[in-house]
Amino acid sequence: MVMKICIKCGIEKGVECFSKEKHTKDRLKGQCKTCTAEYQKKYYEEHPDKITGYMKKRREENPEKEAVRQKTWRDENPEKRAEGQKTWRGDNPEKLRQYSQHRRAKKESLTSDFTVEQWEDCLLYFDYKDAYTGLPMDIPSQDHVIPLSNGGSYTATNIVPCDKSTNSSKGNRDAIGWFRKQAYYNVERENMILAYLL
Repeated sequence: MVMKICIKCGIEKGVECFSKEKHTKDRLKGQCKTCTAEYQKKYYEEHPDKITGYMKKRREENPEKEAVRQKTWRDENPEKRAEGQKTWRGDNPEKLRQYSQHRRAKKESLTSDFTVEQWEDCLLYFDYKDAYTGLPMDIPSQDHVIPLSNGGSYTATNIVPCDKSTNSSKGNRDAIGWFRKQAYYNVERENMILAYLL
C-alpha cells in the first residue's frame, strides 16, 4: 500500500485518505481528507456570511450546473437529506406553515402572498392569543377567515391566529358567522378581528 504523511496531523496514511490535486507532484493534496473536513467545518462556523454569499454567487453564475450538483447530492445522500429536512422543519415551523399554505392556495388558483413577517405582525396584534377565544394558544395555527375551500385567499386580510383546536372546531365555515354561535363569542373580539382584516 502506498503511504503519505499528512502535513496537518503528521500521521502516515494510505493515499486513499487524500483527495486528488492535479497541481502537486504526486497528484494528491498535502493534508488528509479528515483534516480537510475539520478545517472546512471550522471555517463554515466562523464565516457563515462568506459561505452563504459564495453559495449564492455560485447558484447565480451556474444555475444548471448547480441544479445538477444538488440533485446528485440528494440522490447519493437520502439519509442526510431526510435528516436535514427533519431538522429544518423542527427549527422553522412558521416557514413550513407558510410554504404549506402557499402550495394549497396555488393548487386552488387563489391569491397567496402572506409572509412570515406579516404573520409575526398578526400575532403581535392579537397579543399572541387566540383571536376568537382570547386565550393563550397551546398549538398556534393560522385560520382563514374565509376558508380556501370557499374561495378565500392566503393573505394578511384573511388570516387570524387561533389555537389548533379552535381551528378544527371552525372547520371550513366562514369565521364571523361561526364565531357568533360560540359560547365564548365576544363583540369586542369580533370588532378587533374585523378592524385587523380591513
